[in-house]
Amino acid sequence: METESGKQTMNSVKKNFIYNIVYQLLVMVIPLITAPYLARVIGSAGVGTYSYTYSIVYYFMMITMLGVNNYGNRSIAKARNEKHQLSKTFWGIYLFQLALGLLMLVLYLGFTFFFEVKYTKIALIQSLFILSAILDINWFYFGLEKFKITITRNAVLKILSVILIFTFVRHSDDLWKYTLIMSGTTVLSQLVLWTVIRKEIELVKISIQDIVQHIKPNLILFI
Repeated sequence: METESGKQTMNSVKKNFIYNIVYQLLVMVIPLITAPYLARVIGSAGVGTYSYTYSIVYYFMMITMLGVNNYGNRSIAKARNEKHQLSKTFWGIYLFQLALGLLMLVLYLGFTFFFEVKYTKIALIQSLFILSAILDINWFYFGLEKFKITITRNAVLKILSVILIFTFVRHSDDLWKYTLIMSGTTVLSQLVLWTVIRKEIELVKISIQDIVQHIKPNLILFI
């Protein structure tokens, strides 16, 4: 006979699955709406500039996150039943992510000023994506299996970005506005998660060893 706990778990899995499907459909539909408009408004040159500069900043974002999405998810899931250990695990992993992210941000800004002369303005705005990676704690909520808050937030921000694009991006000179909307809403989506995390964890004392122990497994997952 199925237990009440089993039923709740099954319902939770079903809800998370539905949330994820709806979000993935949204992710696929939005480009179909915005791509023709952007191609017409900012032109192929503008779209190309955005794609080129984003492809560069993406490498810095990828190194910032390293293997944190997978490793953090798994580690949080293991510690989820004990708040102190959960908090210690979170802060140890996040401080590692923060340190690496700040290093990547400095390196990216240096690269932008010294090598990306032609697209400096757009490239600098793209640096907000690195800031979003620094603030990214989706892995924490995934480890707790709280998909609703992350998926709902992402969906709302993506819809907002579409509204902002159609409202403010009107000419080829508005490429910087488009870049700011895309990177800015990504940062905002990460900040939203920080407003509610205090309900889940507490401030705990973290040693250097608590941070260092997460480096090797993150590197392995990244590779």
